[in-house]
Amino acid sequence: MNKRLLLVVSLALGWQSVMAVPKRSRAEAVPGMETSNTVALGDIWLEAGFSSQFQTRILSEEFLAATVDSTYRQDFIGLTGGGGRLNREVVLYPRLGAIIGLGHFLHIQLNSIPWDGSKIGASSAQMKITSPGNDNLRLFGIGASVGAVFTTEENSMTRHQTTPGFDPFAFGALMIDLDLIKLVPDYPFKMYFNYFSLDEQRLAHSYRQHSFKAAFEYKGYKRSYYLRGNFALYKPKSVAVASKDWEGGYRSASAVGFGFRKSMGERFSMAGELSFDPYRPMSFYRSEFSKPPRISLDFTVPLLHKESRTEALRALIFHEHLRKSMRSQGSVAGKADASRDNPETGEEWEKLMQDSAVDVENRNAFEGLFGNEEEMRERRRKIRDELKEIEELLE
Repeated sequence: MNKRLLLVVSLALGWQSVMAVPKRSRAEAVPGMETSNTVALGDIWLEAGFSSQFQTRILSEEFLAATVDSTYRQDFIGLTGGGGRLNREVVLYPRLGAIIGLGHFLHIQLNSIPWDGSKIGASSAQMKITSPGNDNLRLFGIGASVGAVFTTEENSMTRHQTTPGFDPFAFGALMIDLDLIKLVPDYPFKMYFNYFSLDEQRLAHSYRQHSFKAAFEYKGYKRSYYLRGNFALYKPKSVAVASKDWEGGYRSASAVGFGFRKSMGERFSMAGELSFDPYRPMSFYRSEFSKPPRISLDFTVPLLHKESRTEALRALIFHEHLRKSMRSQGSVAGKADASRDNPETGEEWEKLMQDSAVDVENRNAFEGLFGNEEEMRERRRKIRDELKEIEELLE
């Protein structure tokens, strides 16, 4: 009787813990990247975070000379020697964002930097569409987006253009991902591949950009860990500073980031990352477009949310593993009960109790929890029916 009671209690507690499902978006991706999925129709997700980074800025001789009276500009250029100057600073800036589901395969995403340390920062808006199967746990997904960034950065490199420039810059993106939990449920890994025609909003005025990103994530039930890589290409649109040092064509910048994600309760999600340039770790001190060391922290919460089939199936898969684990523990506990009454196997019973991670105190506390035997059988029957429905969904 005791082994049956223990198994039923374990399954009931496991079911209750899993059904307290954290609210996750099917468009949840590694920070700094995007998944191919879109959020559900009517969903509204809010995002907030901040980043700390070392920022290098090139100021051309024309830009510097414009800061003094026109009478002295040539003298100023002669004294400075031309070639521009580097302005370096450590900045900490916040980020705000929202994702709004406009259809079953379509959403709009808004992002803004309310303050970049000296002024209002850039804002962007983009619309994303994805392939069929968006509301299912799919192995392969592909999506695309188009958008515009409204930068408030002063254009200190391009000739014959007033600053600051508030004209929007259009960009496009392509997202591909592989959700391996669909293929191998025992390994909840996910791979992301992104291409963006814009890498750094701050430099949209001055450089043509191409960004290639990839990430590998262990996408656990409430905790995730990931490795992210970014390779970007930059080419000046019209160089007015240090042109003699530019060899022509594109120059590259790279970054590698290590991060985590954790669900806090049922609504909030937190993600943090540390990234740096593995090839030229000190280039951030000399190059405007290099990838500097960066620390970021992001929070996500749903304002309106409907659980998608994608995340429901993911939760059921995790529950299936939990149920198998519970069954295994219950089987070991049953063997322990059989050997406990034999004095010759008393030591073996103690060892089995330790190996099965069954706490004797907890077990005693569960005695009589379900009342009489008839009530216990009824509860077992209900749990079996619920687990049978889960198995049918997972087939």
